[in-house]
Amino acid sequence: MENSNIVNNIQNLFPEPVYRISLRNPTKKELKYIKSLDKKNNQGNRLSENSYVLEEPELSSLKEDILIHLKQFYQVVSQHHPETGLRVTQSWCNYTKEDQFHHPHLHPNSIISGVYYPQAEEGVDRIMFHKNMWHQNHRVDATTHNVWNSETWWFPVKTGDLILFNSSLRHEVPRKGKSKKQRISLSFNTFHTGTVGHRDALTEVIFNE
Repeated sequence: MENSNIVNNIQNLFPEPVYRISLRNPTKKELKYIKSLDKKNNQGNRLSENSYVLEEPELSSLKEDILIHLKQFYQVVSQHHPETGLRVTQSWCNYTKEDQFHHPHLHPNSIISGVYYPQAEEGVDRIMFHKNMWHQNHRVDATTHNVWNSETWWFPVKTGDLILFNSSLRHEVPRKGKSKKQRISLSFNTFHTGTVGHRDALTEVIFNE
């Protein structure tokens, strides 16, 4: 049994933020367009040939809805200067059928990455994140897993969900269980706009919009 006094005095230092919200279901036109995209093989599943899908007029409304939450999440977490912002760079769709998966990976050359789910089956589909283990020099067998000792953590997902996270956070899609419904996700990367850093500290970088 956990000692409540011990637990209450533990501070979560440098936590890893992951934002989860039920955004909205795609419209019939949006879903039809996403399903119609040309596809190519990926490691474990398939993805769209088009890697800038959120720039297409068919998904302009969806992009606007995503940007609202992206900007709010980034502001709350980073407390950045008003002259600093984010823009969506590449964006693509992933298609995963029964017994398929999406290999563990992270997103280089991106600040915040996100996944929106135009089609996902509640109770079946999920996303798994991996703890950064670079500085861990020991490992014990835990009898009960929690946010401190777990090496992985997964969240269930359903149609209409949006998840935002640091692009350096390794993640994957576990092998999809028994299901007749194809899992479709729309992933995207972001990068800075405006000014980052400080001139006097010699860290200033000015990005074009």
